[in-house]
Amino acid sequence: MAELQKIVSLPPNGTRHIAETEGLCGPEYAVCSDPEGQRLGSGGGTVHAFLAAWRESGAGESFPEWVRSGRRLVVHAGGLSRRLPAYAAAGKVLMPMPVWRWSRGQRLEQSLLDLHAEFSERVFEQAPAGLVAGVASGDALLRCASLPELPMADVVALGLWVSPEQASRHGVFFCDRSAGHALRFFLQKPAPETINKHARDQLFLIDSGFWLFSERALRVLFAKCGVDFDDPASSSVHFYELYADFGLALGAESPAPDPTIGQLDAAVCPLPDGGFHHFGSGRDLVSSTLALQNVVVDQRHNGGLACRRHPSVFIQNASVAVRLRASNANIWIENSAVGANWNLSQDHVITGVPGNDWALTLPPGACLDVVPLAGEQLVPRVYGMDDAFRGALGDEQTRWLGRSVRCWLEERGLDWGTAGLDPETDLFDAPLFPALAGAELAAGLVQWMIGESEEAGRTEGEPLNLPVASAGRAPVPATAPDCRDWRALWCAAKRVSARELGDTAALPRLYAQRRQFREAAIPRLVEHHARSAFLRLDLGALATSCRSLPDLPDVNRFADDSSFPPLKRAQFHAFQAECQRVRGLDESTVEAHMEAAYGAIREAVLSTLGTVPVEPHRCVLPDQIVWARSPVRLDLAGGWTDTPPFCFMAGSRVTNLAVDLNGQPPIQVFVRPTSEPVLHLRSIDLGSEARITTRAELAAYNVVGDPFALSKAALALAGFLPPHGGQAYASLADQLVDFGGGLEISLLAAVPKGSGLGTSSILGAALLGALSEVCGLGWTQADLVSHTLVLEQLLTTGGGWQDQAGGLFPGVKLLTTDGELDQTPVVRWLPGRLFAERSQSILLYYTGITRVAKNILGQVVRQILLNSGEHLRVLAGIGQAADAAADAIQLGDYARLAAVVGRSRQLNSRLDPGSYPASVRAILDPLHDWLLGAKLLGAGGGGYLLMFARDPQAAERIRRCLDVTPPNPRARFVDMSLSESGLQITRS
Repeated sequence: MAELQKIVSLPPNGTRHIAETEGLCGPEYAVCSDPEGQRLGSGGGTVHAFLAAWRESGAGESFPEWVRSGRRLVVHAGGLSRRLPAYAAAGKVLMPMPVWRWSRGQRLEQSLLDLHAEFSERVFEQAPAGLVAGVASGDALLRCASLPELPMADVVALGLWVSPEQASRHGVFFCDRSAGHALRFFLQKPAPETINKHARDQLFLIDSGFWLFSERALRVLFAKCGVDFDDPASSSVHFYELYADFGLALGAESPAPDPTIGQLDAAVCPLPDGGFHHFGSGRDLVSSTLALQNVVVDQRHNGGLACRRHPSVFIQNASVAVRLRASNANIWIENSAVGANWNLSQDHVITGVPGNDWALTLPPGACLDVVPLAGEQLVPRVYGMDDAFRGALGDEQTRWLGRSVRCWLEERGLDWGTAGLDPETDLFDAPLFPALAGAELAAGLVQWMIGESEEAGRTEGEPLNLPVASAGRAPVPATAPDCRDWRALWCAAKRVSARELGDTAALPRLYAQRRQFREAAIPRLVEHHARSAFLRLDLGALATSCRSLPDLPDVNRFADDSSFPPLKRAQFHAFQAECQRVRGLDESTVEAHMEAAYGAIREAVLSTLGTVPVEPHRCVLPDQIVWARSPVRLDLAGGWTDTPPFCFMAGSRVTNLAVDLNGQPPIQVFVRPTSEPVLHLRSIDLGSEARITTRAELAAYNVVGDPFALSKAALALAGFLPPHGGQAYASLADQLVDFGGGLEISLLAAVPKGSGLGTSSILGAALLGALSEVCGLGWTQADLVSHTLVLEQLLTTGGGWQDQAGGLFPGVKLLTTDGELDQTPVVRWLPGRLFAERSQSILLYYTGITRVAKNILGQVVRQILLNSGEHLRVLAGIGQAADAAADAIQLGDYARLAAVVGRSRQLNSRLDPGSYPASVRAILDPLHDWLLGAKLLGAGGGGYLLMFARDPQAAERIRRCLDVTPPNPRARFVDMSLSESGLQITRS
């Protein structure tokens, strides 16, 4: 899928400084503003944004060619932001967002746009290819744990389920109750009784503001805005409303029918368990952030940072020394220094305040924003939490700081004339805020502007138990009060309006101050890791932020503290390695830290799943042979989610099936007792053998290149090597004599190495099963899954549990685990009917290309330990693909399953770009017209390729094509059949 380009419409000031402040450039983003002095409306603004992005990134393409070359989303964030002035200059969509305490992989410097982009990309991943563009509101964040498949229509809107009373405050879709949810009509803020009347026959959902369009719909929208889609340079954009005009004309029963728009089909996609979080005002800022912080209250999944709901106080990129109490509520402090002598109450938004030694009291509802201008000037902007910054100054209904402007003037002994204000001026355009040299900005002036309340005494009560966030040491307060004539200073100063502040704020200075506060907080985050979000952050991004710090955060004492859980120590080691890597320090030290991290993961697995010591005793007759045979597994979707440490953090979801190849189980193990006290090991497929007579030889299972490493480790786990067993014997020879002799073990893996079918893990599980039978160990299939995971950790190959579970358990199944150290999978059996009915269309092809998974595994595990946001999001998508594959199998929907398998391939490529090299693409590209989906079956890079042909005729064409021109002499088709038995163990 082509990368989604986000076209962000910002205020002019935000657009001018975007390269310095956010660095939004390149193919992923385009930034624009509405033409100065021209009202375009939401429809005209959308068209203008598309055209601006085309001119910037079209590279000589015509506009239609550019539209077809990728997928694009317009994010509208260019409003005046009257009700949230703190982030008006840059644009509300760029406001910093806290790290959610239940999340992993978020960044300290993340913005609302970053979170918006994550959701948008997920939407377009689920959207049909015919939906080429979209539009969304920048001050609203949508949330949905698992997105459904989107229908195909000219216009597809995302909708949310709410009550009629809630819906009456929004645009409301009324749509069919049948599958597909075709739109019948759309109403703006209908009354609850109107909604209830229509709800008898139709579903109703509120408009989330997120719409997707086909090219045909875009052409109609462009025409309504007066622009020729095929030759847009020949016309100018007219004013047009997307939601009020275009939206109302959609649907078969539109209340405002339009002959052109009426030709478009529209559908609504409900977001199951979705959330809609608005950031339009200061109060919204706090309430929406609070709702997001409390999305997960399950203490097992919220990072252990709190055992109760998050308080409504948010601090980030800030130095806060004042002690906050339980009575402090609805407070947002960002990019500010708040000292010990500040007195806060409730309902505050505090932003942009530089380092200070102030003693300041904020009464309830008072907000403070310090805005830098050119020439080192600073402007204190004070306002009320619920101020709308709208209305004539002289209108008694116009509120500033919660009162009329006339009252504010009278309280300070001023009138319209002495204040130099025109009562007819709109509040947003009134020059109320003094521009001062930095040294002139004093607490006394700010206090005079805000005023004091009788209720603003110091609050008492229990201190807030906030997770340690962006907090630091505040300046020491001055001892002498400043007693200047603040009224005279305010009257004499050059004053600016809220509009001017938005247009002229020195955003690079504001961002520089924010960065300084954020960097100063990093050592404190690390120090208080038990209460902070440190170990849940994107540690790779954090390490990059640490590059400019004079000293690296000291985490070695945590990484080497044996009292810490192994996985926590692994993350500390990985973070230290990444900090040193980004600074270009000694590579050997970097590798040493990563080896320690991998060792800690092994420790976590072995300490949790490590086998109980066993004492083997011979349970077969002298002439008996134990024969274990197992199918291999085909991973349809979900592979990688079963890999430690991800499975420990988030659980796993895998859909796979067990298959025999060419009519036989390809993994086979033979074990027979011998009279000689020797462990005789043979590999039929490798043509090798070895004789083990000492514990030292048996313990050498981690020697690189040893063809019998797997057999030695399995025998160790079966009790022939301490600490897993044999403690009562002085030597291996003594134990074997007491055992009644030795064992002859023969292994056969009739699958090429690096096949991607889970061969080594399944072979290990089969061998452990055979040894359990011979030695009377009584291991169940669940035991074999976990013991094989231990086996691979002993061998340092790592890996997850899906390979052995996929082969041991027969048939088609969805395998799941929770995010705990115990990774015993729950097996949910799926019907095999689809694979039987479509057997002639499903092809298994050995590419002849091999790639060892260990190097890939190490790279992915490193990113998981660092909480790489991108990797965690891809892994979450891979897990969701497993659920989607299981659903498709349950429904018997072949085309849907093939599409999910194809999406799984794309996700694997995002996780590891090397998983689909040019040699594999060269096999698939000529087959495109005959395929519905295909994927490699292992970690990628080669091995077996599973292909879903469109029909048996297409499958035959694929066979002829690859038989005539194979990519290499080893490539071949292999017959497969669903295994209904899984692992079988019998005696002769």
